[in-house]
Amino acid sequence: MVSHEISIAPEIGKGAVSDIPAKQRLTPYDLERIEKWRDRLEEELGSNLDEAREWIFENCGSSQKLEALMHIHGQMYFPEWLELLGDIWSHCDNIGLYRDDLVEIIREWSDDPLNVIPKLITTEELTAFEALPEQITIYRGCGPRNKFGLSWSLSREIAVRFPFNIRYWTDSPTLLTATINKTRAAALKLERNEQEIIVIDLPESCWTEEHIAEPPPVR
Repeated sequence: MVSHEISIAPEIGKGAVSDIPAKQRLTPYDLERIEKWRDRLEEELGSNLDEAREWIFENCGSSQKLEALMHIHGQMYFPEWLELLGDIWSHCDNIGLYRDDLVEIIREWSDDPLNVIPKLITTEELTAFEALPEQITIYRGCGPRNKFGLSWSLSREIAVRFPFNIRYWTDSPTLLTATINKTRAAALKLERNEQEIIVIDLPESCWTEEHIAEPPPVR
């Protein structure tokens, strides 16, 4: 089937176009395409799990998938909405923009929001998660503005790369390190080979911080 994917700058929807860095600024043509996509979103995206999954993967870029999912929150049966969130998680590049909304929804609707959320995890990921030790050390490469993100990694080597990625670039690259009970993690995600651990609302007192002096060598 034909994909209608449009790549939208991560900042869109959270500020004026003038707030977007120059390399990511959108042209009038881009904005017109976004509006057309949002019109289709309103008209076509429904609450059936399989149909919603198919529509999102066929019609949404990595900066649109969460926008589409948030659009149908409240229309879907919540466990199915969580399952779809787990399906698209590794295909999203702007989770930070929706961090507070996601935390609020999960805290409000989940029975135990600060524990493992099975609906976010595939069978393969659950097997790998269960094989982890009871205490795990996790890492997050970030800057001052996104320390409270939901995505961590079991790999220090992987985490230190993120502040130097063009999507997440910061002038103050920092590595957060925390050791937590495994059951404090919401999920393990394996699709991007990032050994990603999702943690909901980890308090700042749980981690230590260190400055990353230089980017890791390219391999």
